[in-house]
Amino acid sequence: MTRHGYDGHGRLSSATHPSGAAVTYAYNPRGYLESVSSGATTLVRRRSADAWGNTTGAAYGNGVGTVRGFDAATGRLESVRTTRGTGAAAAVLQSNAYAWRSDGSLHSRAGAQTETFAYDHLNRLTEARTELAADRVLSYAYSARGDLESKTDSASAGRSATAYGYDRTDRRLDSVTVGGAAWTLHHDDAGHVTRYERPGDDRFVSWDGRGLATEVRLASSATATSTARDAFAYGPDGARRHRRSEWSGKTEDTYYAGAYEKTYRADGSVVERTRLGAAVHVRTTPAGGGAASSSWEYPHRDHLGSVESVTDSAGAELVVLAHDPYGDRRRPDWTGRLTAASSTALLAAQGRRASRGFTGHEHLDRTGLVHMNGRVYDPLLGRFLSPDPVVSGPAGSQGWALYGYVGNNPLSRTDPTGMVVAGSCGAPGSNCVNFAGGGPPGGGARTVTVSSLQRVFGVQVLRTLTAGLAWGRDGRVTVGYGWRTRVRPFGGLVRTVRHLVVADESPADEPVEPNWTERDRTSAELARQVYHDDDGGLLGSLGIEYDPDDGFAAALYERDGQYYLAFRGSEDELADWKTNGAQALGLRASQYEQAIRLAQRVLELTGRDLTVVGHSLGGGLASAVSSATGVRAVTFNAAGLSSAYGPGRYGLIRAHHIRGDFLSGLQDAPTWIMGFDLPSAAGRRIPHDSRSGGSGLHRHSIDRFLEFP
Repeated sequence: MTRHGYDGHGRLSSATHPSGAAVTYAYNPRGYLESVSSGATTLVRRRSADAWGNTTGAAYGNGVGTVRGFDAATGRLESVRTTRGTGAAAAVLQSNAYAWRSDGSLHSRAGAQTETFAYDHLNRLTEARTELAADRVLSYAYSARGDLESKTDSASAGRSATAYGYDRTDRRLDSVTVGGAAWTLHHDDAGHVTRYERPGDDRFVSWDGRGLATEVRLASSATATSTARDAFAYGPDGARRHRRSEWSGKTEDTYYAGAYEKTYRADGSVVERTRLGAAVHVRTTPAGGGAASSSWEYPHRDHLGSVESVTDSAGAELVVLAHDPYGDRRRPDWTGRLTAASSTALLAAQGRRASRGFTGHEHLDRTGLVHMNGRVYDPLLGRFLSPDPVVSGPAGSQGWALYGYVGNNPLSRTDPTGMVVAGSCGAPGSNCVNFAGGGPPGGGARTVTVSSLQRVFGVQVLRTLTAGLAWGRDGRVTVGYGWRTRVRPFGGLVRTVRHLVVADESPADEPVEPNWTERDRTSAELARQVYHDDDGGLLGSLGIEYDPDDGFAAALYERDGQYYLAFRGSEDELADWKTNGAQALGLRASQYEQAIRLAQRVLELTGRDLTVVGHSLGGGLASAVSSATGVRAVTFNAAGLSSAYGPGRYGLIRAHHIRGDFLSGLQDAPTWIMGFDLPSAAGRRIPHDSRSGGSGLHRHSIDRFLEFP
């Protein structure tokens, strides 16, 4: 069990992990994480940051430092340089440069070599060219719907997948030619790959009822004798809890619990690894139960989060890793695919130290796959082994390539869960539909989780809902939602789906804050008090004034050495509702402009830690201020943040709302009811139940939050 401690602002201040690793977290006056320490060792310290909040300089506890450069206009990463030591004697461990196209796709990267990329009109990667004496060129071709049709490797044609063949539905991969050798792929009724039939050892894959891979096994088709095996067990939440690896008569067991994993190695030793983002605590107990030893390791990552290097407590480089665009391991000098012998040597020398690689996911090197948590991925073929339960952009053709990886743009996108491309779902305006059981319709039952669904297979859904779908071969679909069910014949594919509700997933090394903290309670009290204070609180003592003619009102308070700037919400004045209307239409409104200028002035004069708070319209004002200045915000039943002020910073805004509140309901309402999309509240939305029930207007009041202790 991991024990967490929080400070008076509800921020994580300490964590003690099962391995005994105890870490503390320190923050700067503006609330950004400044350093992470363990005892007298500062594991990582933030040296500098840019206006986007990106860390531009970091120092690690082993004498290694990283400097990152970002484009000032876009915030995109342009360079990463990691060194050990200083001055002329500094050893360069990582030196990457990135160039981006205007559409956000990676144009080139320079590291061990220089690699340039080309794309088609759908922004799919078509070529990766590594500049060598004889250039290595990886070429890709796709079908109209986004399935890979060919992949060639000029430097290692004998090992590259050269042709893909699909079944009569043009959906499942039936065959693939790898370096002239024919492979046949078999699937179960749900579309999961169950067998790779190929020269040498076949690969067999087993699945449970939830669509999770339970076993990957290499075995001779003639003798069925396993040469390598990975078996998995999962918790009720679908998270991986156990992996057993078997090879050459040896067995290794690894147990997972969030950031912590414990491995019983084949030689009898026990290794506990606690992954804390910038550092990994390693505790090793030798075979026979001798005294345990502890050390720290530091992974160094590229723009995708792929591990490129790992250093030890003294700064010595332990391992160097590299990956092709679709995640296949390659030689550290980028000259070609990592050979089987080199992969075996890497495992023998480094073990689990090298297991986390492509985009931070776990490689199953002996069985040749990558476990991406929700699904298992084949980096050689550039495809998942099971269909995606979440369809991104269902109105377009590319979203229905259900086995494809990140829309075939693997150098600019990642899939942290194996289910959803990072950033593609969960934000206002996103287009996604979730078939939770996995797979496209074709007979069966699924759960669809959406919050503004216009039409699914010809059935209109009138409310924000979690809907159950069932369909049969007769072409009729049943949609169940809330208190109402409709049955309609198939009327086509999903036409418009908005605002997929995606469960909040925090990195394992960043535990989620409690849903209601002492700081939240204080913020709610001040968000209410500002409705009654006309003198601006402490603003007058600082000589700060604002213009109330447009309905704007704010007050500055101090509680326990912390400044709170509170913004008043909507009242009955016409000016307030003009502001709300402008926000709904995506315009910049005068109250929002005043709020940003006011907060900037407070920061200039105080130089103190500042939190901005507000209810309703005031919550929208606080969100805009947070987006513009980078300060923390706590909001209550907040007005949405229009695109004119950016998306808001998820990690800085705690957006509390009461279920059934009329404003939140309007924000989630289908477009055809409103006539347009009302902007949603920015930040991490935290729902609460009203303790006194009541109507939508009753639930909207700031007083509902003061019912909480």
